[in-house]
Amino acid sequence: LHSLDIKNSQPFFIIALIEGLINKNNNIIRNINKVYGNNNNGIISTISSTFLSDKGFQEEFEILRKWILEGVFYDEIIGIYNLQKAKNGMYEVKVYIENKTKTKTKTKTEYVESIREASKRLTLRLLYTPAKKKDEHYKAFKSRFPKICDFFVFLKNYSGGKDSYKKFPKLLQHIESDCIIDNVTKKIAKKYPHAPIFTIHDSVVTTEEYIDEFQDLMYSYISEYTYGLTPKLSKECWCADDEITYPYLEAA
Repeated sequence: LHSLDIKNSQPFFIIALIEGLINKNNNIIRNINKVYGNNNNGIISTISSTFLSDKGFQEEFEILRKWILEGVFYDEIIGIYNLQKAKNGMYEVKVYIENKTKTKTKTKTEYVESIREASKRLTLRLLYTPAKKKDEHYKAFKSRFPKICDFFVFLKNYSGGKDSYKKFPKLLQHIESDCIIDNVTKKIAKKYPHAPIFTIHDSVVTTEEYIDEFQDLMYSYISEYTYGLTPKLSKECWCADDEITYPYLEAA
């Protein structure tokens, strides 16, 4: 089996969201309807007047767009977070856990060996947690990208209510699944009806026989869905020939 992963996938779909609003991409607008309701003229017009037309927002967006489309976003953002190793030689990441029975969220500390993985987790936390959760990493991101950060907060707070923050990550997930599952893989399946296709979020998996054709088609169909955006794809072989083992035979 071989997989094709979209590099920097959640940031990539943020770029797809913003450019979709700029270009009036029906795929993006359809997903805004699903998440924020059919009466979305208010949210779209507010985004256009408050963010898309703002010079500072445009400048910040161009920087992030370049990093994301080149597949280096998580590497570049490391310097902004200014991550330092803890005493155990690993990187400390605080994770917010929602408490279903209370209004407050709890914090859990996790340690990871890779600075890039720590950077990725901090970014996902920035996207997925309530807008009021502000630690030193949030403040570091906001100091470098204040307009983009305000855009995230706007989408989290737009609906009002305790759980309004969940709609922004939900929107990103809707765009991702609509793109990959409902568009890209369906079109690939029509072209290669006998090819095995498995999806894991932003990852498409098939056998070695089809992987190169799948890669070309993913580039083409994602670009078609996003009106011209093409992400970096990471190709991975799940099991090389010299790594194959058969534990059930060894046990016998």
